[in-house]
Amino acid sequence: MEYSSMEHMKSTVDGFFKKQFSSIPPEELQMANPVLKNLAELVRETLRKGERSIGSFVRKGQIGEGKVNLSEEQLKKLNDRIKEKTAHSDVMSLWNEI
Repeated sequence: MEYSSMEHMKSTVDGFFKKQFSSIPPEELQMANPVLKNLAELVRETLRKGERSIGSFVRKGQIGEGKVNLSEEQLKKLNDRIKEKTAHSDVMSLWNEI
């Protein structure tokens, strides 16, 4: 249960993203991987601008949290996408009573 807790996931995921996206990958890795080359450019640009993220990748993990954090337009897009992707499934009926 420890590894499925929100606290563990937040520290693991946030730590991973901080490590991955706060430093410029070595030049030899950039040469071999176009994704890393693009990442390096984004990191350079962010450092040049002095931007710094203070957010958390994983939110609080509470039911209904999206209604607080997302705009009406974002919620509509999200709900439309969920309906589209689950149209041939009854998976969403699992949450009918919530």
